[in-house]
Amino acid sequence: AEEARVADADEPDVKIEDAKNKKPLKVNDGETWRFSFTGTGTNDIMTEIQNILKKIGQDQVKSTVSPGGIQFDFYIPTKELANLKSSLEQMTAVLQRKATSNSPDAPTPINMSWYKKKNMLGRKINAGHVEVVIWVSTL
Repeated sequence: AEEARVADADEPDVKIEDAKNKKPLKVNDGETWRFSFTGTGTNDIMTEIQNILKKIGQDQVKSTVSPGGIQFDFYIPTKELANLKSSLEQMTAVLQRKATSNSPDAPTPINMSWYKKKNMLGRKINAGHVEVVIWVSTL
């Protein structure tokens, strides 16, 4: 397992090595980070997301069911975002391997994408935190 450099809490930008592309992951206070999951393994995805949230102390976060998917919306300290992202990427890889080992010719049953956006005016995100939105498509 690769170790990432965690910045001090008083640093405005937290730069942590992104294991996939070796570029530093830049996380700024007040940003919104969105992670989206698509594929056929919705139940597996939901179970693993809840396990990850429990590990990072966010087990009180409830999901919201809406047309087309299930969403989690919560705030975490800025310095914890890289660990969450890494855990979600690892979960995706494990679920992909598990599914393709059962039927190697089947399309990949789970995909993850993510993006971040700067803090929008009018949104209140506590200092030292980022908003995280996780969307699991049920379509």
